[in-house]
Amino acid sequence: MQRVSGKELFYLIFIYEIGSAILLDPAKGAMKDAWLAILLGFLAAIPLLLMYIALTKVSGKKTLTGILIFLLGKKAGSLVSFLYILYFLYICSRVLRDFGELLIITAYNETFLIVISSFMMLTAMYFSIKPFKVIASAAAPMFYWITIPFVLVVMFEFMSGIVDVKEILPVAEHGPMPILKTIFPTVLTFPFGEMVVFTMFYPLAEKGVRYIRITLLSVLASVFVLSLTAFLHTAILGAKLTKNFIFPILATVSLINISDFIQRLDSLIVILMIVVGFIKVLLFFFAAVKGTCEVTGTKNKVPVSVIYGIAIIFASLFIASTQYEHFQEGLSIVPLFLHVPFQIVIPALLLLGLWLKKKRKGSKHETFKEA
Repeated sequence: MQRVSGKELFYLIFIYEIGSAILLDPAKGAMKDAWLAILLGFLAAIPLLLMYIALTKVSGKKTLTGILIFLLGKKAGSLVSFLYILYFLYICSRVLRDFGELLIITAYNETFLIVISSFMMLTAMYFSIKPFKVIASAAAPMFYWITIPFVLVVMFEFMSGIVDVKEILPVAEHGPMPILKTIFPTVLTFPFGEMVVFTMFYPLAEKGVRYIRITLLSVLASVFVLSLTAFLHTAILGAKLTKNFIFPILATVSLINISDFIQRLDSLIVILMIVVGFIKVLLFFFAAVKGTCEVTGTKNKVPVSVIYGIAIIFASLFIASTQYEHFQEGLSIVPLFLHVPFQIVIPALLLLGLWLKKKRKGSKHETFKEA
């Protein structure tokens, strides 16, 4: 089996973390201080990121499902593993709905949502039966396809004269509480806590890969992009308008106009959003398929991929009856009631269990030597 290199892991994490976060701006609840909430959210998330890496290292490079079975036994471990698989599938369906709504709003307003979701999901199903190395190898060119246009768009926004820095001042006008409420649970869990899915992929990395360095640098690079984007949203639209827009990034880019020549770049942004969105959908889906194969012992991914793919298409349609309801659930209900248990509570208990088991095993060896 071909292993994932450190560079590929870096690119993959960067694209994944930008994902739907750049589209929805999860920190916009902090109003003028959205950019600051993302920066502080990253600092708060560092222990989480280290915890996910520690799970891989302490367990001897077991996947999340492997750790659950190792600690809880076959029956209980499989049960909790399937809860995680359902969690990955559910979040996958939410992200799929995010980008389906984006395409309907911007380009395909007369197309049924199920058609758009089906095309993206069929592609994800195809890649899910391939080795993970195939996906990781595609991350490098995608990284440049995303970052170069992003830099150009930011330059054009400043050149258009639509950026007003006064809109973000004064910093922390209403004190720290609005920022802290935005950080927990929203920003902490989305996008940073969603790195829990990489507990399924870290064991696939090459020997000698520096997990901590690569993860922190990659997430930090994505934080720069997300924080800068949040800053520009407020500086261009103002805090109140930004909060009211479903996709603030489209509104800001649509205002670019340089000498009536460079304008209407929102179509470019839509293409970039679909690329990063697809990677996020694919990674959640791949994790669910991989986890199921590990728990059941099957080596044939095809039936698992087909069943899950069809389920996600329909789940993405029925998780919410309206666009507003869907986005409200994703930014207020899901972080507290789903993300916190699956991203924070259970991984922390697993790490504690691994540490205690390792300590107990070490003490037994010492007793044997003394005897």
